[in-house]
Amino acid sequence: MPHSHGGLSDAENVVVSCALCNFGKHGFTLRQLGVSDPRLREPISVAWDGLERLR
Repeated sequence: MPHSHGGLSDAENVVVSCALCNFGKHGFTLRQLGVSDPRLREPISVAWDGLERLR
């Protein structure tokens, strides 16, 4: 639920997104945009280590 619709900034309501996606979503809900909730999808494993190898 977007903050503009009364949503809270708690772990159950926050979704991490890039700046462009967040800006594009603006104050719309996922339902209004016809987008599924990414928290309900299984994570996709990738080989990228998030630069952990540089530690």
